[in-house]
Amino acid sequence: MESNSLDKYSLSEILDYKFKKLLEDLNCKSNNHNLYEILLNIFEESLLKAVYSHAGNNQKKSAEILGINRNTLKKKLVKYKII
Repeated sequence: MESNSLDKYSLSEILDYKFKKLLEDLNCKSNNHNLYEILLNIFEESLLKAVYSHAGNNQKKSAEILGINRNTLKKKLVKYKII
């Protein structure tokens, strides 16, 4: 994978920036966003895709990397239409 300008920032720094930007964008709208659930779903889907790909689409290996049960992983992969 090629190095790019984001490589100089930690994941935490990137997330902090994006969260602040998202909150600024939502500021002028209603307060009923369910932001916690939305962000958890986005983060979980991205994490699952990355780990599943890294593990060669192997559910057992992916579950081990994530530290979750393989059946739980499979349900989440189906939920996000990864498999």
